[in-house]
Amino acid sequence: WLGRTANGMPHAVTKQKPKDLWLIEQNHLLEVPSYVFNEPEPTYPVRQDNSVYYKSNLYSLPEGTYKGRGTYISIQTKDGELIIKDQHGRQIATHEISLDRGRVISNTDHKRDKSKKLDNLMRDVAVIFPDKDKALMYLERIRKEKPRYARDQFLHIRKCVAKADADSLMMTLQRCVEDGIYSAKDFEAVMDKYILQREANGHKMPVVKQVSLSINKKINEIIPDTSNILDYEKIMKN
Repeated sequence: WLGRTANGMPHAVTKQKPKDLWLIEQNHLLEVPSYVFNEPEPTYPVRQDNSVYYKSNLYSLPEGTYKGRGTYISIQTKDGELIIKDQHGRQIATHEISLDRGRVISNTDHKRDKSKKLDNLMRDVAVIFPDKDKALMYLERIRKEKPRYARDQFLHIRKCVAKADADSLMMTLQRCVEDGIYSAKDFEAVMDKYILQREANGHKMPVVKQVSLSINKKINEIIPDTSNILDYEKIMKN
């Protein structure tokens, strides 16, 4: 039927036999490109002790990964390593794959509580601003918005504020709070805009001079004069 009717009889529209047209068309056909299905990376539940069970072994995760029931991570294997990502696809840990069974593979850095150091850094940056309380609230919001990159954000802000005067700094902080700008790069861009405006109006920006290492060393070597406590006792008696 295919040879006699479907391909052998003239088509009602083209008036051509399909088998004759096939001989012409097959030289112009293009190969269909292969399609690769990207399968999602398998997910695993995070245990309360911030670890994940993978193929008969426990692997440690950074402190604070566990956010309660329903916390999952994804695992990808590459070149003998486990690449562990959080629910947002951000890499949070890597481990060498263990071929043993029943082992606990731990990274000691995962157990460190880094929040205190980050608190100190945040306070150090806040005191640079004229309104320290407002700056602290702003930095805390950055910490909440970018928890994994908060330290880099704080360091960048601390570095860039050295070139600003107090007025530019406060205008920048006010603008970022009002407009919801919680990025160190964007903070710097806003600050540069205010600095240029003030310079155009004739305001000179203060130059922050770094203390040289030689001067620093001399300061540390200075020993202040001290008095004998017996001298004060003689004065009191007289």
